[in-house]
Amino acid sequence: MEELQAYSWPGNIREPRNAVETALILSEGGRLTFQLPEAGLSTVSPTLKQAEYQHIFAALEKTRWRIKGRGGAAELLDMHPSTLFSTIRRLGIPTKSEKV
Repeated sequence: MEELQAYSWPGNIREPRNAVETALILSEGGRLTFQLPEAGLSTVSPTLKQAEYQHIFAALEKTRWRIKGRGGAAELLDMHPSTLFSTIRRLGIPTKSEKV
């Protein structure tokens, strides 16, 4: 909590919101873990496509590549499974069998 309060948050309100959202997706167990940039280092924001790729990939990893159904990535991302599948294809995210 001290690190979150000490970080300068140079972006707009979306930066802390995205940090919390990412922590919710990537953290395991009952404790959130944040990955904040080191102080003094300039950060380059990812493009929207890169951010979307990373966000969806993280959700797929968290759900063990289950796209639809209870506990699937579509449910986690609040998307219709067919929309998620189309987005996965558009972004070039490899399927579970392709990533081997």
